Amino acid sequence: MPVLLEFAPSADERPIYVGLGTTTLAPFAFAAPLAAGLLADALGFRAVFGVATVGSLVGLAMLATLVRDPRHVAGPTVESRA
Repeated sequence: MPVLLEFAPSADERPIYVGLGTTTLAPFAFAAPLAAGLLADALGFRAVFGVATVGSLVGLAMLATLVRDPRHVAGPTVESRA
């Protein structure tokens, strides 16, 4: 979650970025345990851990390839805009 603070273009917009990021993640945080419980009841815990492993690897691959660290992107910094 701290990366949301880095993506905000200015210090004044940081609360908006954190609020929107948290709001966007809330439905997934609510639904994931329910889906895991249903999957465990239907197919067992091996299926739950298998899906979690695949999902984690996909997320890690997306993070490594699609997300750029805003601290290493050329352009003005938050401090220089203030």
